[in-house]
Amino acid sequence: MDKALPNRTHVLSDGRDVQEVTLRGHGLTAKVLTLGAVVRELKLEGHEPSVVLGYENVASYVTNHGFLGAIVGRYANRLKDGQFQIDGQRFQVDRNDNGNALHGGSQGAWAQIWEIAEQGDDFVTLTLTLPDGHMGFPGQLDIACRYSVMPNATLDIQITAQTDAATLCNLTPHCYFNLDGHADVTNHQLQINSAHYVPVDAAGIPFGRIESSDASMDFRSPRPAHNANLDVSYCFDTSQGLQEHARLTSHISGRSVTVLSNQLGLQVFNAAQMQTPENGHAGTPYGPFCGVAFEPQIWPDAPNQPGFPNAVLRPGETYLNHSQFRFS
Repeated sequence: MDKALPNRTHVLSDGRDVQEVTLRGHGLTAKVLTLGAVVRELKLEGHEPSVVLGYENVASYVTNHGFLGAIVGRYANRLKDGQFQIDGQRFQVDRNDNGNALHGGSQGAWAQIWEIAEQGDDFVTLTLTLPDGHMGFPGQLDIACRYSVMPNATLDIQITAQTDAATLCNLTPHCYFNLDGHADVTNHQLQINSAHYVPVDAAGIPFGRIESSDASMDFRSPRPAHNANLDVSYCFDTSQGLQEHARLTSHISGRSVTVLSNQLGLQVFNAAQMQTPENGHAGTPYGPFCGVAFEPQIWPDAPNQPGFPNAVLRPGETYLNHSQFRFS
């Protein structure tokens, strides 16, 4: 194991220990928690504010309003009525979002204490086992998440998983980006390299089709990040290798982050109605348009939508979500 900076231990009110790991290298400093595999803080060399949102107190991540910085799943996004079928067998999972399942349920991966499997100065690998039946999902799911800071000021995230029985697997990082540390991202420009998106109803459940991005949803040319109320899954043509999916740029600092992923979808959420009860890095709660979340993943409710991408992981297969956030 490479030499690593000392970890900081936080003790929750229920007595559980949460480790905070600091990664440094290539112009980046990241702080990662074992609670929810959260990226709590990410700073660029010569730039004081964290470029990701995070809570002032580690205890706030127990409930984690907004899923700030966490790895969510085992099924990121929504499942209608918390139901799905695999090989003709119907499953009912935890319904934690207006009768639907969201981000793996009320005690999904984001709410669990992960283990440190390996760490060095510029990387850490966290692991988590979700047992058969956890939140109603079948099969034991063994997950590993490796965070690395890499050349070109890049945060690299590789999430892998294996199972002992057919199950759903759709995991994603849920970091919110604000490149200035200001109250909102109204001075940020957003570009999304996709011409199609998944339309949904008022509860966030797809109608079962994809559509060409209309004027309100088309961000192929940069537009103000608050120019629409976004909680939208954009579609991409292939999952083979990393592709540039989106870019967020600040007019104030001149900083930008480019999102690369191997996933077929990118959920973009600009927190238009966000209001957290807990204080963030600046010591105050986060409000509307506080940041933009980029969530590389499979499309929402895919198991219940004919023609949507496959979200079933089977024994002998390895799930991989590879994403990078590259700063300049």
